[in-house]
Amino acid sequence: MYGPARPSPNRDRAGAGPRRASFTSPAVWSLLLACASPDPEAARAARLRDWLRDDAAPWRGRDPSLLVDKLDVMAADPYDFMRGTTGWYWAELARPDPDRAPTAFLADPRAWSVLLVGDPHLENLATCLPGPEPDPGTDPVDTPLLLEPVDLDAATFGPWTLDPRRAAAALALVGARLDGCDAACVDEVSTALGEAYAATILAPPDTPLAWDTSGRVLAELAARAHAEGTVLAELADATEVDGDSRRLRRDDEALELSDEEAAQLARLLADWSARPAGFRPLDAVRRLGSGVSSRPATRYGVLWDLGDPDWADDRLLNVREVVEPPVLPGAPASPGWPTLADRVDALPGLLWSRRDADVLYGAAEDGAQTFKLTAWSGWTQAPDHGDLAAEWLTGGIDAADLQATAATVGTLLARAHSRAPLAGAEDVGGAEVIAGELDGRVDTWVAELVRDARADAERIEADHALFLGLRERHGPLLGMDAEGAW
Repeated sequence: MYGPARPSPNRDRAGAGPRRASFTSPAVWSLLLACASPDPEAARAARLRDWLRDDAAPWRGRDPSLLVDKLDVMAADPYDFMRGTTGWYWAELARPDPDRAPTAFLADPRAWSVLLVGDPHLENLATCLPGPEPDPGTDPVDTPLLLEPVDLDAATFGPWTLDPRRAAAALALVGARLDGCDAACVDEVSTALGEAYAATILAPPDTPLAWDTSGRVLAELAARAHAEGTVLAELADATEVDGDSRRLRRDDEALELSDEEAAQLARLLADWSARPAGFRPLDAVRRLGSGVSSRPATRYGVLWDLGDPDWADDRLLNVREVVEPPVLPGAPASPGWPTLADRVDALPGLLWSRRDADVLYGAAEDGAQTFKLTAWSGWTQAPDHGDLAAEWLTGGIDAADLQATAATVGTLLARAHSRAPLAGAEDVGGAEVIAGELDGRVDTWVAELVRDARADAERIEADHALFLGLRERHGPLLGMDAEGAW
C-alpha cells in the first residue's frame, strides 16, 4: 500500500524555490488511492466487453446486421440482456469473489454432476403437444398439454443449485420491474419457486409429479395453445394461398432462400434424426428476427406434408443452428456426448417428461454446423415478460399468479433433475443426491435462493447499464467492426 512520503530536503528546505505539492496533500493522496484501487465496475465492464466479443465468434464473417440486431434487442430491455448473456452470468459466478455469499449446499461431490436445463428462465418454458398432432377442430378438452423446458441449448451437467438460482433470478428481474411489486413481493416469488422445488425433490418416489395450475399466467398459456393449435393458427399466419398452392409468406423476416441456403437445407433435412416417414418439403424461407441469444444463427422455416394431395397434413418445421453450451461453474470437464448433434438428440429424452413432447425434435449436421429441428406450431406457447407486465398493469394478473407460476417452474426443474442421471453414474438419479442435501434444510435452501435471486437480479440490471455504456463508447458492434471480422 502507498503511504505518505517523507519530505525531500532538496525540495522543502527554505530558499530552494517554489514549494511543490507534498505527497501528504489530500489531492495527491486521493489520486494515489484511486490508482491503487481501480474501479471494480470499470473492470467488470471491460470483462463484459471481452466476453461479448468472444461470444460473437460463431457469427463473425457473416452479415454484421444480424449481430447488431441481437445487441439492439439486448439493449432495449434488461430481461432480454439476460437472455443474451447466459454464458456471462455463469462465467461471473465462477469468478472468485470474497464478497459473494457462499452456498450452504453442494457438500456431496455428486451434487456437482446433475444434468441441468442450463438456462431455465421463464420464456424458455413452453406448452408442448405430446405425440402426434390431432386432427384440426379436435375438442381441446381431449388434447392434454405438457409444460416443458423447451430450449435446452445451455443444458449440461453441473451443481444442482444453479438451475433454480437462474430461474429465480429471472423471475425476480420480472417482478422488480412491475409497479407495486415491492421487495417483499419479489421475495415471495422466489420463495414459491424454492419451496415447490424442495417439495417435489423430497416427495416419495411414487408420488405423481404435478404442478400448480391455479395461476392465471399458465392457465391463459394453455388456453392460447389449445385455441391456436386446434385451428392451425401458426400455419395460417405464416403461409398464403394462391389458387391450388400454399407457400410461406415472404417479408422482412422471411426471406427467399439463396441457392447456397437451399442446398444446405436439403442436406440438413436428409440428415435429420427425427425425420418422419413420407416427409415432403413444400416450401422454405430463411427466418430472421427470432430469439435473443440465437438471433444471428442460421434459421429456416419449412412448409411440409406427408404426401396428402390436399392441405390437411400441411405443417411447419423450424430449423435452427445451435452452438456449444456455456461452461457452468463447477461443471464436469467432459460434456458427456461425442458430438453436439448427439447432445441435441439426447437431451429431450433425459430432461422432458416425455421424449415425444415434440415428435419432430431432432438434430442434423452440415459440416461444422449443427442444427436443431423442432415443430413450429401454435401448440407451443411460452410466457412473455412484456405480456406479463402489460397484464399486471391492467389487473389481469397479480402477485398470487406470479407465485403460482414460480411454483410451477420450481416443480418442473425438480422433475427434470429427478429424472436425469448424474454424469458418469447412469444408475443414480439427481433426486437421490439432492434430497440428501435438502432433507431437514428446506428453510435454509429457500432463504439462500431468495438472497441470491435478489442479488442476481440487481446485478443483471447493473450489467445492462454497463452494456449500454459500452455501446455508447464503442459503437453498436462494440468495436468489432473495426477489427476486420466482417
